[in-house]
Amino acid sequence: MARRGGFRTNAPKKATLIISLILWLIGLLDGLHVIHIPGNSGNLALGFWCLVIAGLLMMLGSVLDAL
Repeated sequence: MARRGGFRTNAPKKATLIISLILWLIGLLDGLHVIHIPGNSGNLALGFWCLVIAGLLMMLGSVLDAL
């Protein structure tokens, strides 16, 4: 009979949550053209990468214990 323990996720730490929230807000505001980030040329979509990094931080923070 198979064990039912399985894979469990954890709640991310407060620091990870705050950092990803700040990155998410920067990405959202840049995507909506509310703020202008200097040096943000057409090919360098800094707001998009802030959203990607925020999402990755949240996923890693829920999978890894120390993050």
